[in-house]
Amino acid sequence: MLNGQIWNWKIDMNDSVEHELMLIVERAVRPVRASIPLKRRMREDLLAHLTEAFESEMELRDDTQVGLERAGRRFGDPARLTEELQQTVPWWDRVRAYGERMNREPGESLAHFFIKSVVFTLAGYAIVLMVVLPMMFAQGKIGDMGVVFRVMLAMCIFTTTFMFIFVSAATRIGLALYGDNRQRSKLVAARCMLATLIGFPVLFMFTYLALLDDVGQILERFRLACYLAPVFTFLLWAISRQAAKEFRHTAEWASLELDN
Repeated sequence: MLNGQIWNWKIDMNDSVEHELMLIVERAVRPVRASIPLKRRMREDLLAHLTEAFESEMELRDDTQVGLERAGRRFGDPARLTEELQQTVPWWDRVRAYGERMNREPGESLAHFFIKSVVFTLAGYAIVLMVVLPMMFAQGKIGDMGVVFRVMLAMCIFTTTFMFIFVSAATRIGLALYGDNRQRSKLVAARCMLATLIGFPVLFMFTYLALLDDVGQILERFRLACYLAPVFTFLLWAISRQAAKEFRHTAEWASLELDN
């Protein structure tokens, strides 16, 4: 009879019970300021411990709701656990988490993602200018300000466009190659890789058009970019699996609606 009871609640674990256990874990992990890989490990470890606690409760009584409540009490106060988890996050991981804000989030439109890319890029170059301008004033190079702003503007446009294409393409290629059955498409992955193979040199060329007046130097840089394009495309493919994994993980846990 006991084996039959255990079988019954294990069937429930495939749907509503697993969802409830994930909610308990997410209340503690979501507020933590940490990178996606670190938060993924936190969720996996906590979910494993919580599942073990639930299983031990179900061995004592065949009541799913009571088992969830007792396992939740054994799990502890989510707010307090959030503070404890935050204290384990090293400073460099917090920096990485800040950089991950550049990633495209599940459900985010391309337009919103592009605007976010522009804002982050402008903020980065504004910080650079705050460092460069005082140095130029101190060295009496105020006459070169036009050149500085020209270079900064060209690099700002290049960086924004590059990051937008790089992140979008890596995620799209990753989902097309390693996503679920609905997302997989080798044709889509091939198209994205071909587009980046062509787009990388073109982006470099337009950037140097804004920086250089010598056509010969521009063509030389364009030729170099053509040589580097296959390397860039290979790196894009190499990180696409990790990008897709992080995107799917974020989407799965972000879909959980927590009580306020």
